[in-house]
Amino acid sequence: MPLDEQIAEPRRKRAKIVSACGECRRKKTKCNGEQPCRNCEKSGVPCIYPSCSNEDKRNAPSKAALEAIEERLKTIEDMLRTIIKAQNVHSINMDPVVNNFLHGESKSCSPPPALPASAPPPVLPPTSPSQQNRLPSIRSLSTPFTTEQRW
Repeated sequence: MPLDEQIAEPRRKRAKIVSACGECRRKKTKCNGEQPCRNCEKSGVPCIYPSCSNEDKRNAPSKAALEAIEERLKTIEDMLRTIIKAQNVHSINMDPVVNNFLHGESKSCSPPPALPASAPPPVLPPTSPSQQNRLPSIRSLSTPFTTEQRW
């Protein structure tokens, strides 16, 4: 068998079309994504692509999913408030982001400021057994502790 027959060239993958035109969707045929597409051109029909808003609606999370996420966020915020208040940190020494959070100003869309690369990880104070029982999920969400950080 000659060498050129042994080495098969890999097939080129067809470019994936993000959105088919309305007519190709209706007929459930392959759309080439051009304007007008090949199928509409052959059949002589107008080639109309759906607007982006239709795509956004189809991919948007359901109302129930959004409500579940909002409930989880509220629970996490409540847990965070409890932890911060348990530390007895005075607002004078408190980071402005944390201070705003505790005073109900957590609706900001701006991301938190980045910590300097040399900043040591925060050390949490020891907790009482009653606090450990009330907040068991905090430990499951945290990263592994080093000896200096253990409670």
